Amino acid sequence: MERGYHDRFRGKMVAGGGGNRGGRGGVMTDLDPKDIPPGAVILSDDLYSPIAWLIRLITHRRQHVVGSYSHGMIAGRVGHVISQGALLREQKIDRWLRRCRLKVWVPVTPAGALDWMALDEMFRAATRRLAKRWWKRMYDPLGILGQWLGARWLQSPWADYCTEMTGEVAWVADSRIPIHESPAGLNAWFKQHGDRWMELGVIEPE
Repeated sequence: MERGYHDRFRGKMVAGGGGNRGGRGGVMTDLDPKDIPPGAVILSDDLYSPIAWLIRLITHRRQHVVGSYSHGMIAGRVGHVISQGALLREQKIDRWLRRCRLKVWVPVTPAGALDWMALDEMFRAATRRLAKRWWKRMYDPLGILGQWLGARWLQSPWADYCTEMTGEVAWVADSRIPIHESPAGLNAWFKQHGDRWMELGVIEPE
């Protein structure tokens, strides 16, 4: 990670929190996109996309999970996200800020502090994926079909959909995490595991 990043980030942490934050304090109340630590999990809700609306509808009906998130990503270099679209790639976070509500989850230590070592491992795991050949970075349409049909076993062996990628990266920090999960389901899982995960903050669209 960028030199001095940890100290700059800690200076913006404040006490507080509770509610859907796994009972943890230390939630950043003035979260700036540039302060999202590389490796963090980012869930997004595109407020204007019919595809996002369809994903939420199917998640509610098939999985009985109530939630507004429709996409999962990993924070890349400062100001960037690593996102599974047609191809897995790193892109500037700006395009997401214009349309989406973003929620950021981070791993924490038993004492409740950010687990910087785990974040670094997650960041490295995500960037290793970017180095794969293009056909190994493709989207997994079979996995999405499996989600819609309620058959999570239906997967491509060499491709991922967005929260498969997100879950597999986060697995290096917590091996309990469900890999074949929807964005809303992943959000619900993080809420239930405040012993290891903290909601860092929510960023509203510009």
